[in-house]
Amino acid sequence: MALPQLCLCLLSCSGSWAQGLWVSQPSSVQGTEGGSVTLPCTYNSTREPRLGSYTWVKEVAGAWLELSNETQEFRGRVSQARDRSFLRERRADVELRDLRPYDAGTYRCLVKIPTVGVGAGNGTWLQVLKPGPPPPAPLTLSMLSLGFGAAVGVAGGVAALILICHKRRRDRREVGPQTEAPVQAPAPELSYAELRVKLGRRPAPAGEIVTYAAIGGSLRG
Repeated sequence: MALPQLCLCLLSCSGSWAQGLWVSQPSSVQGTEGGSVTLPCTYNSTREPRLGSYTWVKEVAGAWLELSNETQEFRGRVSQARDRSFLRERRADVELRDLRPYDAGTYRCLVKIPTVGVGAGNGTWLQVLKPGPPPPAPLTLSMLSLGFGAAVGVAGGVAALILICHKRRRDRREVGPQTEAPVQAPAPELSYAELRVKLGRRPAPAGEIVTYAAIGGSLRG
């Protein structure tokens, strides 16, 4: 579609049923810088389309810049819907990749059906957002297993400590308080000695041997 005809369509047939063709697009979409975004567009017509085409344009300082790979600003970053989707599903979507800050702006979808005419949507505002922080790493099976093993180990250690404390308390209750036995005084030592007593000057006969016992330090006969 030539740009002069395109500009004339934007001024006269935007969102109109006058030619039996209605083009619809959302008011706004969002994309992240460096990512991709799809600009959706659908149309309805009073006749079954067998041939047709569509294009997107961006409004830049009161002028219109075609959104295509032939345009320097978008070169190598644009993909359109297949012809089957356009004719059967009546979709005129376009994908813009590797988003850049200057891609933000208003885009319009224009559809041309030879037997019906040309229709234009009301415009979609594209907002390009700055990339945010990376998402947290997902938990893997090994990480879950490691965490589960650590939890089990801690729980086992606590259980063992509780059992040891419980056993010590039970042993103390079974033994009970200990009392000291009374200390008995040692019995006096008993020692014997055999003495021979002389009667006069004669030695004592063997039958006259007298045995003395010393008890507690005293000598008794």
